[in-house]
Amino acid sequence: MANVQLRGNIGNVETGVSKNGESHYISFSVAEQFSYFDQSQNDWIEKGTQWHNCIIWVKDNEKKMARLMKFIVKGAGVMVIGRTSINPTEKEDSQGNKVQYLNAYINVDDIALTTERLEQVTYKPKATNPAVTDPAAQQQAAQPAGKEQNPFDDAQGTDGNSGQNF
Repeated sequence: MANVQLRGNIGNVETGVSKNGESHYISFSVAEQFSYFDQSQNDWIEKGTQWHNCIIWVKDNEKKMARLMKFIVKGAGVMVIGRTSINPTEKEDSQGNKVQYLNAYINVDDIALTTERLEQVTYKPKATNPAVTDPAAQQQAAQPAGKEQNPFDDAQGTDGNSGQNF
């Protein structure tokens, strides 16, 4: 397995459950565009788009799956860090012949949104006191004096299955 880092836009997104039913996954494609600067033409030359299949495994954590699904949507700009995996697979073609092919994908260790296509992101602070219903009071109650709230506090942690950090 090789480590890989790529930046692009999300294409198709699917979710599912592992064969043993213990883990959920989010499978998505990422389009990475290649270009270079041609000094003789004094212009950027587009080389094309490379599609990458990615997968995130989430073990027994519906809250984490729901949180990830808010951001892993078609068209979103992302930075993905992970490890490549290649699985040999055998299928039958239309004539009944067995055909072998390689299924290559990226096991995602970390994912981040990029800002070029974002219009707005709003984070709702956690209420520390359920009796507090005023949003301004919630914000003030959630923050220690002189310290800003980190909107990713509840998103950090380790997935018990693969060591993924989100």
